[in-house]
Amino acid sequence: GVLLKSDSGSTPASKHDSIDSASGLPSIKSAASWVAPNFMYLLVNIVLYKWHTKSNRERFQSIKCLKEMLRFLPSQDSPRYMPQIMSAVNNAMTSPSSPSDLLDSDYFSKLCLVAVTTLFDFIKIVTSHDSTEVGENLVSIVVTLYPLFDTTDDSTFRGQRFAKEKAAEMLEWLASGKGGDKLPPYFNEI
Repeated sequence: GVLLKSDSGSTPASKHDSIDSASGLPSIKSAASWVAPNFMYLLVNIVLYKWHTKSNRERFQSIKCLKEMLRFLPSQDSPRYMPQIMSAVNNAMTSPSSPSDLLDSDYFSKLCLVAVTTLFDFIKIVTSHDSTEVGENLVSIVVTLYPLFDTTDDSTFRGQRFAKEKAAEMLEWLASGKGGDKLPPYFNEI
């Protein structure tokens, strides 16, 4: 295949890439060196592209892909992706994409859970580099999570209940200062 970006421009992937001798597959280091410079391209074209035409199952797969891509995102690069990650998570937290998806509400519940865990993973990456970036976006984070806490129906699906618990854990983590001692004062604005 052809790499989207590399140190010398677009070049074919070669046998010089780091190959894991046991599996014969590219190493994690090799994957990270490719994903990091191509993160925006992957985010837009795999996760966000035609979001509103995707079924909940496709959305679930897209957000799972984003969650895995975060493993390769250098923390120093993470703040610049805040708007796009927030957009992806916000899209995932909205209502099912079509009436037929309402029949598959379990996938929507799972989508909410993986979206919240992805957001939490991303916030941990960003705070490891610059916790003020998360603080400045705290209102957006809370607004994105609000649909989980705005449920009055006790019969929510298990995935949504777990998503709500994970969201509460994330907010507690941020408020406690575990993500950085600069974060708790931002909660005064909420």
